[in-house]
Amino acid sequence: MKSQIALAVVVGCAAAVVFAQSPSSSFPRGWQNPGLKNVLAKCKNPPQPFSIPGAGQSANANAAPPDPVLPATAGKAVRGATVTAVPVIS
Repeated sequence: MKSQIALAVVVGCAAAVVFAQSPSSSFPRGWQNPGLKNVLAKCKNPPQPFSIPGAGQSANANAAPPDPVLPATAGKAVRGATVTAVPVIS
């Protein structure tokens, strides 16, 4: 009995491996359904085409990015820091 179950499992796995070996183009894709346009034509409010908001709509899309804003540290002491003079070698 156990050998029959083991044989059935092995045959089932082998069949799954054999049937899984097909090119990806043979699998149906839901987003490439050829009848999708006909279904959407019947909709009162068809969905908007996909787009990323703000992408490519800026007038300065090709302009350089702005300079980074650096924090103002002049005149502020850093806690725990010791200031020492740096010798100048000439």
